[in-house]
Amino acid sequence: MNRTSKVALFVAVIVLVALAFSRQGLTEMRQARPDYEVLFTIPIGDAGLHYSGIGPESRPWGPSSFRIASDGTFWIADTAAHRLVQFDESGTLLSVLEMPESVVGITDFGMDARTFIVLDASAVEPAVYRISEAGVVLDRWTLLSGIETPTGVRVKGADLFLEQEGGAIVSRLADNGAGALEKTAEANGLNISTLDKVFSLRTSQKQRNERVRDTLARVAVLDFQSEHIIPILVEEMVSLPILQVDQTVWLYDESLRSIGRARVPLAQQYVYVEHPVVVGPTGEVYALLTAPEHVSVVRLNIHKELRPVLPTAPRQTGRDYLGTFEKACLARDTMLATASFYLNNIKSLTATNISGSCSGRGKPRYLSSAGSYYSVPYDWGGNDTVAGFNSAMDASTNNKAGDIDTAASETCSRGVDCSGYVGRIWGKSVKYNTDTLRNISARLSSTAVLKQGDVMNKVSDHVALFVRTSSSGAYWYESTKFNSYDRVIYVYHPWSYFSLYEPRRFLDVCGGQSE
Repeated sequence: MNRTSKVALFVAVIVLVALAFSRQGLTEMRQARPDYEVLFTIPIGDAGLHYSGIGPESRPWGPSSFRIASDGTFWIADTAAHRLVQFDESGTLLSVLEMPESVVGITDFGMDARTFIVLDASAVEPAVYRISEAGVVLDRWTLLSGIETPTGVRVKGADLFLEQEGGAIVSRLADNGAGALEKTAEANGLNISTLDKVFSLRTSQKQRNERVRDTLARVAVLDFQSEHIIPILVEEMVSLPILQVDQTVWLYDESLRSIGRARVPLAQQYVYVEHPVVVGPTGEVYALLTAPEHVSVVRLNIHKELRPVLPTAPRQTGRDYLGTFEKACLARDTMLATASFYLNNIKSLTATNISGSCSGRGKPRYLSSAGSYYSVPYDWGGNDTVAGFNSAMDASTNNKAGDIDTAASETCSRGVDCSGYVGRIWGKSVKYNTDTLRNISARLSSTAVLKQGDVMNKVSDHVALFVRTSSSGAYWYESTKFNSYDRVIYVYHPWSYFSLYEPRRFLDVCGGQSE
């Protein structure tokens, strides 16, 4: 090799090394970008948004969802204050739309040109409303049986779609002519399937397989307006055994080519938001980020790849619990029968039971006028059996049904709170809270070993009874005031709802050691 060739080779090597370092530096710079940029913040209070359930032994909650209007403004479901609020891009409050009294809770909402479509899954009879810009109910449809725990609503032109299981199931709806909505077809276009740590996206012409690092908790198509961008919400989880969830958005074009990924700062959320993400018409991804004193609207930054944020899950030891179970035995079937007994209870309530004087009491929202009501109401500090609640509501008494005020436990209200409900399901007459429930249960090694009658528990917050898993979360019995349910319910939640909770098992469950 002559001198000229050697010099050329040396220069080529230097250039390649420089390019390698340049690419590495560019990658590090991209990874160093923050997950989001704050557009504006909204104060907590009447000039902004509201929280509810702030205090011990009560899960805090607040806004449930938000949307981007065609004019670029942001509409947010201020669910705890029973209203929709509009802000411009600088965070200025533009308008407030109070919900009619017939709407119990705002689970989700959508918009067409001049009206709002509101899903109220908090009512005893879930319904969808069409509401004018003046707050007038234009249409109200009940949801026919077979539509289990609706979780969201979408509007596409003249078509209305309903989400179930956090968007894992999306169905087109139609008015059956008798004041009810029924499924007409599953939404066509994109199909999703999952297996272990792989999910597949399929259209009529394309298929794309994606692998994740941790356990898949949820994969769902987000509501989107763009014809060229498809956003997929992906949740991964590890249970150590405290549950930790990573919530991300994966963007694709119409040919399922990857555009990039964004991370929702789930670990920073002060209160859980059911629908925290919206995607703009040109692919911008926005999220609601909650803090104790304010709520921020943030723009999520798009990365080519995202670094893992969840810790490495430990290798399973073969033991599905971390404790010693006693020999006494309570069957799981008995637990679920008791749980269902609360849910299916029917009791006639008088006007006094519902709205009579009771200092310090907060009336459950689903209770309106005198009549018969399903379930047993949420009562902060309450520990009633079904029979005890029904007896307390007799016309000869002056007791009130439920209390959603968490400042104190009132002697004039009756019902059951989240931990009182679980204690009764576990056969206990003494009132337990989310801390003392740990004295009669053992921590499980993972959410993967949850069985019927086990719970997800967080001290000083909330507890819910596990029933069964779904493709994107699980179904639960719980007594809760979250999103204005204000009673014992059977409901779907994605695993992100239980981020930082731990799985636990009653010590006296039948077969606790051998299952």
